[in-house]
Amino acid sequence: MGSPSDHEYLLEIMMAAAAEAGERIMAERVRGAPGSAVRKADSSPVTAADIAAHQVLIATLKRHAPDIPAISEEGLIPPFEERRDWHRVWLVDPLDGTREYVRGSLAFSVNIALVEANRAVLGVIGLPAPRILYTGFCPTDNPACWRAEKYVHGKPLTIATRPLESGRSLRMLTSSHHGMPQTRALRKRLSGSFPSVSCESLGSAAKMALIAEGAADLYPRFGPTCEWDTAAGQALLEAAGGGLFTLDGRPRRYNAGDSLLNPSFYAVGDTTFAWSRWFEA
Repeated sequence: MGSPSDHEYLLEIMMAAAAEAGERIMAERVRGAPGSAVRKADSSPVTAADIAAHQVLIATLKRHAPDIPAISEEGLIPPFEERRDWHRVWLVDPLDGTREYVRGSLAFSVNIALVEANRAVLGVIGLPAPRILYTGFCPTDNPACWRAEKYVHGKPLTIATRPLESGRSLRMLTSSHHGMPQTRALRKRLSGSFPSVSCESLGSAAKMALIAEGAADLYPRFGPTCEWDTAAGQALLEAAGGGLFTLDGRPRRYNAGDSLLNPSFYAVGDTTFAWSRWFEA
């Protein structure tokens, strides 16, 4: 594991890379119609903005940290035989929420995580439209999480998750596209323990950023995601006092097997609440 100064340097690289990628995405948005997309082999959409952001991120990370390999949604995925010995790896989603971007929505993000020994220890989520960066630092016993307006030029604000105090309503965030029957069933089960349970759909990793800053409590995900969708958000959550868990209550770990698909999971702000009893693994 690297030193604190090493992690601080890498976090600065991540922040700068996310900010530049966000600017490229918005430039592509101005230059051409966001609705111009093609389908990849897995039927997910990809746009010129996805590719432009990928190129910016990979070039920046390689230039400043050439010894750390990267796994990007828009890049080639090495076989696990090659990846298994990687102590450190970047997990990158150049444009999380491409469907939202194509529809003209502003609910998309740039996600970068540093994974060490299968754990996400640094995370950056950039929101290109409002030009906000969320950063999570949790490689040591002194984690911290910040929100910066106007990217790296804004004064960062320390953020933290909120506790589930007795008698308080629950704010749940959900995917815009997946898992609605399971989400409705979960909401019904939870309604017996809270005065009210609100449920709002939102695209991209912005959901985890909102939980990290104490604006929401729970994000359950029952549909398909990949490791680059969640690693940065998990680092934010853990740095802010929350967590991301598989349905059996275990923290999610990364680059630990051949598949980069996530199982169903839940992201929460208050880890002291007995969440796992509400989920059927």
